[in-house]
Amino acid sequence: MLQRLAVLNLSCGGAVVQSPVSLPPMSLHTIQLECQQHIVRVQVRVLRTTPAAGEGFSIAVEFAEPEAGLLAICQLTSQETNRA
Repeated sequence: MLQRLAVLNLSCGGAVVQSPVSLPPMSLHTIQLECQQHIVRVQVRVLRTTPAAGEGFSIAVEFAEPEAGLLAICQLTSQETNRA
């Protein structure tokens, strides 16, 4: 089942996403990250799931298979942050 998730925090090692459904710790999933013209699919491992302040869940994931494309997205993200 495909689900659009909001990225709350993104680093080169992982991310925190908001999801309408809970995911079990240590489960593996494939997510697709989109930033400007870059699209990268990467496998993630769920570290923890906590109820969100509003609805849904905050889910911390680590990238199980970091790759060059993911590093490029991290660099783009840090460049955008430095411009702000």
